[in-house]
Amino acid sequence: MDDRPWGGPSPPAVAYVFAGGRGTEEIAGQLTDFSGILQVDGYAAYKELARGHGGAIQLAFCLAHARSMRPIAMGRRNSLFSGSEGGAESWAILSSIVNTAKLHELDPQERIVSGQTKSHQLHELLAWNWKAARERIAQAAA
Repeated sequence: MDDRPWGGPSPPAVAYVFAGGRGTEEIAGQLTDFSGILQVDGYAAYKELARGHGGAIQLAFCLAHARSMRPIAMGRRNSLFSGSEGGAESWAILSSIVNTAKLHELDPQERIVSGQTKSHQLHELLAWNWKAARERIAQAAA
């Protein structure tokens, strides 16, 4: 999600979620209690999901993928070697961290190996908060 070009209020983020398939049941399981705008490709399961939620979910179709109707797969060849569903879930988490770091112009390797990633406080781990904390530390040291 990156609404910066449209002046959106939320910081940009990337979230990959492992699912055993792309059917309506898998998608519905990931979006339990969700309401709002969901940016999707043209896959029919999303349309079925939106119809089943009585207008609580509005679909925003991604123009880049609307013509091809194909899922977005990051590192598909590498993630095939995850070995298990748990490994695939870990791959999705790592991919989310790396790509969100890139959106915030952070070095993904530094972001991952930083001591601050050992925090158990989710708000401290969010890339935009982590970047702001690093900037405050650098300013204080200057």
